[in-house]
Formats: sequence, structure tokens, C-alpha cells
Amino acid sequence: MRAAPFNKDKRVCRTCDQLQKAYLTLVSQMPLDKISVAALCRAADINRSTFYQHYDDLIDLQDELFVECLQEVDDLCRVVKEQPMPQDQVMHMILDLIQKHQILLRAFVIENTREAFWSQLDQRIQDLFWSKLSQQSTYYVHLTSDEQENILVFLTYGFYAIFRRWLMSGCKENIESLTQTASALTNRCIKVEESAD
Repeated sequence: MRAAPFNKDKRVCRTCDQLQKAYLTLVSQMPLDKISVAALCRAADINRSTFYQHYDDLIDLQDELFVECLQEVDDLCRVVKEQPMPQDQVMHMILDLIQKHQILLRAFVIENTREAFWSQLDQRIQDLFWSKLSQQSTYYVHLTSDEQENILVFLTYGFYAIFRRWLMSGCKENIESLTQTASALTNRCIKVEESAD
């Protein structure tokens, strides 16, 4: 990825924004491997030389979109760690973020691509779950690291399954309803684990 200047000029920002929006439009219409720089430039109404002033290739543009998405997840993690908040609110914030990036994320689910992105997202979601679990209960702090990891993996991949199903259905289900479902399932898991002690 090209090193972005610290303070991008407005024209550069506008051009990059135009390219990203056109890319997301194309992603919603065709498989990733069918998108070409020429098609993107036509969709963005930008010439190829302008594209190459900002990006090395389509992967470079895709990487920038990933970095932006992961930065938003990092910002969310920071807020959750700094400010104790109800689990429902955390779930709602995660789902809002998924909905915001649904076109790109759905493409990656369908194409089963970008393993590095999913791995980084996975770690962040596990950190979020751990932060919430350790705030909610002292039970988890006393578990072995293997037991903690097993619970986190179980919760994280259960949440992934729910959000991927929602994502693939076009995010049609109401966020509030999905938040309640995901929170209820997480709470059941937490209560079962605590009562087993």
C-alpha cells in the first residue's frame, strides 16, 4: 500500500473516496476476480493514470478499505475497554459496523478471501469478548488460559456464524432483534459456565 501523506489534500481525498465508492458498487455487482482497473475507472469516471497515482493495483485499494474497517474495529475496542457498557450495546455497535461495511464483508465471505483480514478481525472480536467477560464476572479470570481460549473461540465463532448469516441475507433482520438474540445466547453460555463451577 502506498504511504498516505499525513495530511491528504481535499482533491486526493475526493478521488480516493470516488474510487472506493465505485469499487464497492462493482463488488456488489460482480465477483472480486472479475473487477478490473479499467472497469473501476469507468465506474468512477477517472482515468487509469489517476488511479495509479493513488494505488498500485486493486489489492492496494482493497487493503486500504481493510485498514479503514479494522481501524473502526480498533476504535470500538478502545471505547469498550475504557467505558464499561452493557453487552447489548457492544453487540449493537459491532453489528452497526458490520452493516456499514456489509458490501465489502459479504464479498469476502462469498469469495472466501482475505484470510489475513478475518484473522485480524477474529483477534479483535475475541479481545472484545474477553474484555466484556472479565468486566461481567470474576469467574473467567480464574480459568486456565486453555479454558479461557476455548470459551472465547466458542463465543467468537458462534457470533461469526450469526453475523455471517445476517450478512448473507443482506442485513435484513433488525439490528435490535439480532442484538437481543446474540446477547441472550452469550448470556446463556456465561451462566452455564458459571453454574458448572
